[in-house]
Amino acid sequence: MIARKGASVRFNTRFQLVAATNPCPCGYEGDRLATCSCSPGALSRYRRRLSGPLVDRFDMSIRVPRVEPEAMGGDAGETTGSVAARVAEARRRQIERGSINGVLGRSGLDSLSWAPDSVALLDTAMHRSTLTARGWDRARRVAATIADLDSDSTIQARHVMEALTYRGVQ
Repeated sequence: MIARKGASVRFNTRFQLVAATNPCPCGYEGDRLATCSCSPGALSRYRRRLSGPLVDRFDMSIRVPRVEPEAMGGDAGETTGSVAARVAEARRRQIERGSINGVLGRSGLDSLSWAPDSVALLDTAMHRSTLTARGWDRARRVAATIADLDSDSTIQARHVMEALTYRGVQ
């Protein structure tokens, strides 16, 4: 919705935003080899550049550390083709349920099959951490997607735990 000088226009949109940022102005906070040269004040100002309400609207926030040299020559991991097939299957499962997880509202999320311990884990996260009401539903959408990727029809505590980790909730 854009409002200017008494007029407003609504544009229907649907998009996926992917963003990246350095951990601090110098880029080395938390690095195992280089020392961060930022003052506490500079770190605080840098973190305030992205408001809490904006950050809360991101489904996942993942810190990517420096790659360890051993990892460069290690196992190749899953092939792109096998990951693509798993994603296609997860998306098919979602469409069969009537909607992809990313657009499910609260009632749609409630209608999914949740293991009792997964709901208890969400409750605990709400009481013990900074998980907001918006974060609750976002974590549930991500947990449902993780379950779909695992071909699991019930969202388990391990799926919720992984989703909460992606939100930075410990």
